[in-house]
Amino acid sequence: MSNLHCYYTDEHTVIAESLEDAEANWDEWTNTGRDDYDDDDAWEDAHFIAQIPDEKVFAVFVEDELKNQPEGVVIDGAVWKATSKAWAESQGRGYLCSAEY
Repeated sequence: MSNLHCYYTDEHTVIAESLEDAEANWDEWTNTGRDDYDDDDAWEDAHFIAQIPDEKVFAVFVEDELKNQPEGVVIDGAVWKATSKAWAESQGRGYLCSAEY
C-alpha cells in the first residue's frame, strides 16, 4: 500500500506523500505564480492546502483514457468516480486535476 494521498484547494488537486510534500511542490505542479494574484490574501488563499480523506469518493472529468484506472472506479462517460486513496495509488505523485473548465 502506498503512502500517497490527494491534496486540494478550491481549484486544484495534487497527489503527494504528505502535506509538506504537497506544499513544497504546489506551485510547480499547479503552474501557480505569484504574478497571477493581485493581493496577498488571494495568494494565501491559493495556498490553503488540505488532504482529502482517503475514503472520500470524488469525481474527475477524464478527457483521455488514463493509463492506470483507479481501483473500484465507476465510469459514467467522461466522469470517473473513485476514492481519494484509489486516485492517489493509481496516478502517482504530482498533478491530478483542476476544477477549472
